[in-house]
Amino acid sequence: MSKPLYQLWLYNDWANQLLFDGFSSQEEVIPASCMHLLCHMTNAQSIWVSRITGSEPVVSVWQDHSLADCEKFHKMSSDALSQIMEEENDGQQIIVSYTNTKNESYRNSRLDILLHIFNHATYHRAQIATAMRNSGLEPINTDYITYARMQDASG
Repeated sequence: MSKPLYQLWLYNDWANQLLFDGFSSQEEVIPASCMHLLCHMTNAQSIWVSRITGSEPVVSVWQDHSLADCEKFHKMSSDALSQIMEEENDGQQIIVSYTNTKNESYRNSRLDILLHIFNHATYHRAQIATAMRNSGLEPINTDYITYARMQDASG
């Protein structure tokens, strides 16, 4: 397994959990747009896991959930990603064939899909931070370097 890829998975899980914890403690003031983006991130991660594993998705791309359900779907897909990460091999390119939400067929390497999952979440976490700041709230710090510093301090 690729150590940088594994680090990205750990970081993604940590950053998303920070959002769940932060939203839970401020649920009454979190803008609906932030919750909508958090659900989208979770749904997309779940859908990509379904594509990798060849299973049927249990959510749709822009489906809204309660915070508790969103966190449940995140945990399920993150646990599945843990298994996928254990199987990932730097020297072996695994190709995944799938159909997107527009019913278009594609083939991508599992590595590229994993990188997309983590990058997609980072993009939407930045949108959430911007929406929070625009609503007068302090954004939740999900920067990778913050995660890395915490790992160094606990290491």
